[in-house]
Amino acid sequence: MSTNLPYEVKRLIYDYVDLETLKSLRLASASWAVVGLELLLLPSFIVKSHSIDVPRLVSIGASPNVSRQAAKVIKKVKFYSSDWDADYLRSIVCSRHSHLSHYEIIDFVPTRDENEALEELEAIIERRHLDDEQARDRNLLIHAFRQAPHVDALEIICPTPFKHRILRKVWEEYNMETYRSSQLEQGSSQLVDILSAAKEAGLNIHHLGHDQLTSYFFTSEQDSMPQDIYEYLGGLKSLSLTICDREQDFPSNDNAALRLRNIISSSLELENLYVKFELLGSLSLDFLPESPRLPTKLHSVTLCGITMDTARFIPFLEQQAGCLRRLSITSAEHG
Repeated sequence: MSTNLPYEVKRLIYDYVDLETLKSLRLASASWAVVGLELLLLPSFIVKSHSIDVPRLVSIGASPNVSRQAAKVIKKVKFYSSDWDADYLRSIVCSRHSHLSHYEIIDFVPTRDENEALEELEAIIERRHLDDEQARDRNLLIHAFRQAPHVDALEIICPTPFKHRILRKVWEEYNMETYRSSQLEQGSSQLVDILSAAKEAGLNIHHLGHDQLTSYFFTSEQDSMPQDIYEYLGGLKSLSLTICDREQDFPSNDNAALRLRNIISSSLELENLYVKFELLGSLSLDFLPESPRLPTKLHSVTLCGITMDTARFIPFLEQQAGCLRRLSITSAEHG
């Protein structure tokens, strides 16, 4: 294959090939490899499995060409949430046809289809154990982040991790049960570990999101967020948190609103704030900060699942009058 074609022509050819052909073209010559490199890296790097994908991000630094391209292209890192209880989901799969209050272990003879689903789930449980071990190596995550020094957005997402239709159906109906499992009462260190590693790697994080942050993060006996991490959040421009709860743990805990308020009030540069509560009931606005620790540059505010307290909300809103362009209040109750 000729390597004398102009860069622009090679780039057009790449636009019309599938992934396998793209990989083959990159092996044709050094010039074809350089052109195809930009298509192999996306602005968002996704970490589905800590034990697989974090080393993959580290390996990007092994090649100078790939490393330079990664530094230029990757702006966001998305992590699959580890805050759900895989063993609890298995018990739900096995007992979903019985009327049991806590999905106790029962004698279960799976059909062929169910057995295939359970085999997939067991493989994920085994990988989760390996991921948990690898996640303790914070230095590896720091090293991985350093391969993408222009990352300014971190997000923890919660898509279905399954392929089998039975598991996907059970996940769709019961995934909130797995996030609220009593086995997770100690909370998860995933978010703090990610932020700590990003701080050590020198990343300037401006955007932070979590699709399903459990209330245990806020209600545990000790605050899981060290003071230096609160300080690290000072440069945030957007914060998006969806918080789920079990048995009203969040509103009944004196520390919960304070800890959420500390996160928001640490981020004085905030332009976009999104807070959604998936609780068993609405929540008061105690988590909103007050002067002087109050963001004053907010362009967009979205609050969902709250009890509206005008005496607290109006002063908060008045502080944003000069900048606020979008306000959304949904699933709210009157206080």
